[in-house]
Amino acid sequence: MTSGASCSWAASSAARSGPRVAALEQGDASRVQALCENLIDRDLIRSSEGDRYNFRHILIQEVAYGTLPRSERARLHAQAARWGEQNAGEREDALAEILAFHYREAAVLYTALEPTSDTTRAIREQAARWLLRAADIAVAAGATPEAVRHIRASFDFLEPSRLPRLHERIGDLTAGDTGLEEYGLALQQYEASHAPVDDQLRALAGMLMVAMRWTGSIGDRPSDQWMADLRAKGRDLLARATDSYAIGRFLAADAFFPFWIQGVRDVTPEELAEAESNSNRAIAVARVLNNPELESIALDALAGCAQAVNDWARARDTALERLKFEDKLGLYERVDAHSMVAWMSFLMGDLATADKNSAEMAARMLPGQAPYPGLHLYAWRALTLFTLGRWDEAIAMFWRVLDAWRDAGSHAAGYGLRGFVVGLDIGRARGDARLTGAAIPAMESILSRFPQNHIHRFWMSYIQGDVAYDPDFVFPGRGGIPAEMVERRMSLVSDQRGPIPEQVREVVLERATRDRIPILEGQVRRARALATRDPAEMSLAIEIYERLGAVPHLGRARAERGLLAHDAAEMEGGLAILKRLGDVNYLDRFAAPV
Repeated sequence: MTSGASCSWAASSAARSGPRVAALEQGDASRVQALCENLIDRDLIRSSEGDRYNFRHILIQEVAYGTLPRSERARLHAQAARWGEQNAGEREDALAEILAFHYREAAVLYTALEPTSDTTRAIREQAARWLLRAADIAVAAGATPEAVRHIRASFDFLEPSRLPRLHERIGDLTAGDTGLEEYGLALQQYEASHAPVDDQLRALAGMLMVAMRWTGSIGDRPSDQWMADLRAKGRDLLARATDSYAIGRFLAADAFFPFWIQGVRDVTPEELAEAESNSNRAIAVARVLNNPELESIALDALAGCAQAVNDWARARDTALERLKFEDKLGLYERVDAHSMVAWMSFLMGDLATADKNSAEMAARMLPGQAPYPGLHLYAWRALTLFTLGRWDEAIAMFWRVLDAWRDAGSHAAGYGLRGFVVGLDIGRARGDARLTGAAIPAMESILSRFPQNHIHRFWMSYIQGDVAYDPDFVFPGRGGIPAEMVERRMSLVSDQRGPIPEQVREVVLERATRDRIPILEGQVRRARALATRDPAEMSLAIEIYERLGAVPHLGRARAERGLLAHDAAEMEGGLAILKRLGDVNYLDRFAAPV
């Protein structure tokens, strides 16, 4: 039965042909073919295309594999991998994952059976080599989760001295708490091994990059002191560094400080000037090195400086500058640049550009590709489609938001909340429990990673449908709560005819007009109109919504102006818009008094 079991085991691998099984068995192909035909007669395996075979059921495969002694499994895995290498030819990239699998299985078994043998050492080296090769190929395809899995698997077969660089690489491929932890491990191990200053600086720059550039993915925001200490350590390393790339990477990462700090306070002119200087220095380094990735990062830092002072147009122009050489960028940077264009365009009220740009990039993305930045792109596209009243398309994009979040490890994706709220809002509007049932647990999972006083906790009352304002609540006039979060909360309260304190309305209006965010201005004018029963104020909201093409907003505002002005025709016109969207929730509530 040993030969038959070996035949059936090999039939389940990626190399299922008769000649390949013969190679594993080191026997004659006709004899092995006869064994396989015998297994077909027993209904254990089935012939597939050409001379390939498949098990009739996965349980049969598992039982057959389990009957083999560990030494035989080790030999067969190693033999399959060697045969694949010898016959791969120009198909090595296509077979890399299969070869990595067989070498890894063989290495694990040989390590347990004969840990010090030369055979074990050689197979472990091959396992590490092919796992990292498979990771490279996965990265090129944008298959980030698979790449990270391969890199982590290689840790078991590598010398400790190689691990810091691989922790760095995982940091490059992830974000959030995972990315910060991986870069932190790399820095610790570099320091412990007295690695060159340039290696330490590069890992530290990665920590800054995640903590400040990808701050929306960090569950627990680092303290000001932690950030000050890390930046000080970086400047000390910078003074002794010699590698141009490490220097440029630190300068670019450190230049995101205004973007990070504006979440809690205004950036000072000195901080802004220093960051812009560092960005431009990093751009100069990148151009000397002919490194488009570094140049893109440094340009994005300049966009962060513009965002810190609410200059959405300049931030978008910087993102468009990145797109001029997007064909030279990796998938992460390309996706991020398109996300920035969509984000800034949405805030500017240019929904047409947000739609066009996000659609172009989303159409290029395959399931599972680059989930960390992909989530950002999909979230802004979902919100854009929702605002344009293209709700069926928005729902499809919401499911992509959910898939990307899961592919990224269900991390603390605060930056993805705006995409999840689309599923929540449409689900509530249409009475679709499937949408709300998917959106709410995801949002609650994300919010649970943040401390109680974090700005993202503002979403919790939204999830719960709570429209009450704490009487002692003071709305922040600068920084803090993102504009789209404020807009959605005010819309919910207005839909339910709840009161919004005058202080909140006035502070939000001042912020919306000062920072030039028309979607927010329209929503606060709508709230003012309802509070003061003023049709003229509602007309100002309607003008904004018509200019933006914000369909669900326009339907509400027109129906409410009709109600305020006792204009039945306009009221019915607004409600007709919402009927076409399927917004039965608002229609049912509309009779509530203003």
